[in-house]
Amino acid sequence: MGMADESSTSTGVFTELYQQLPHNLLGRAWSPADGMPLQTLAERLAVGPISAELRDAHEPVLSVNDLPISLVEFYLCLGSCPELLETTHFFFDPDEFFIVDDHLVFLEDEEESAAWGIPVDQLPLPDPLLWRRTVGADTPDGEGDWLCEDGTISEVVTDVITWALSDPDEDAEDHA
Repeated sequence: MGMADESSTSTGVFTELYQQLPHNLLGRAWSPADGMPLQTLAERLAVGPISAELRDAHEPVLSVNDLPISLVEFYLCLGSCPELLETTHFFFDPDEFFIVDDHLVFLEDEEESAAWGIPVDQLPLPDPLLWRRTVGADTPDGEGDWLCEDGTISEVVTDVITWALSDPDEDAEDHA
């Protein structure tokens, strides 16, 4: 972990998908204020618990380039939009990311009974499969199980946000 050049990370591949969410779910256009600036993202990663552990081991701190592009672009597009990040699920701020059971954890449900993460060996992939831990994020290593969500980061995070903000009456009509 810990590559120097932060400029080459974002490709824009997932940008349109994420920028549609405020319009589709909040009824307003996406704004640059919804996103987290790249420098802020990099700074927050550098001060989080993962980077502290890396510093203690005399390794480079966690870098934007160490994360999947889909996760980086999610925070660049929506990292400052609490209406989407703090619903029935809580997306951690980048300085709160941590590793448990060799998974980088960045999402938890509001009951703190499940957490989502990415296997550390899959971080170099652009949009890896997301895994759900059957216990909350604060539970120690080795407890609970990790289950594959059968969806990539971009698919699962957009589904989670869409589900959290969907109109239950509309869902009932769709299933009638």
